[in-house]
Amino acid sequence: MITLHLSSSGPLPPLRQRAPLHERPGALRNLVASHGQQAPMKRALHRRPLLLLPLLTPLLLAMPNGARAAQSPNEAPPAQYYDLADRLVSALGAALDTEESGASESALRRSADPARAAIREFTADWASAAGDASHVALSAAIRELAEHYRREGQRARLPRQVVQSIRQKLEQARQAVQSAPSRQLLVDGGVKA
Repeated sequence: MITLHLSSSGPLPPLRQRAPLHERPGALRNLVASHGQQAPMKRALHRRPLLLLPLLTPLLLAMPNGARAAQSPNEAPPAQYYDLADRLVSALGAALDTEESGASESALRRSADPARAAIREFTADWASAAGDASHVALSAAIRELAEHYRREGQRARLPRQVVQSIRQKLEQARQAVQSAPSRQLLVDGGVKA
């Protein structure tokens, strides 16, 4: 911590500035001489990883578990992914309905909260499902929405053509989710997977 003691005896002395490297005598020679040498190891360097551990622990705990992280390209995403994708399509559709109805900004933000949470979960946990048709369509819809708000600002209303384009992508995602192998009805038991 730096403390500054001011006295009323007069103005502070001017700060000394170091001369540029090329104007300091011997600075370039020292720089060239030490170029290939390694700096001596200090105790602080050994403590640094221990000091960073409390900061990095939440990040390590927030990483997706092994079931979601590693998925082969030929394997369909699990049922939890399709549940989230279905929830995301519904939440974005409801937010678009509110947008089209001309509701107030506060009502629009309230209706968009479930979509915002689902988007966060979708982008954070299910990048491994990138090859799935529903993931491609949902990613395109989210990207188009983000590009609009980045261009026009966070409080801008969505134009009709952007809403229609996003709805088309959401419908593609809904069809892909409904036709997914893990979501279809089983013929034997009639139970949804």
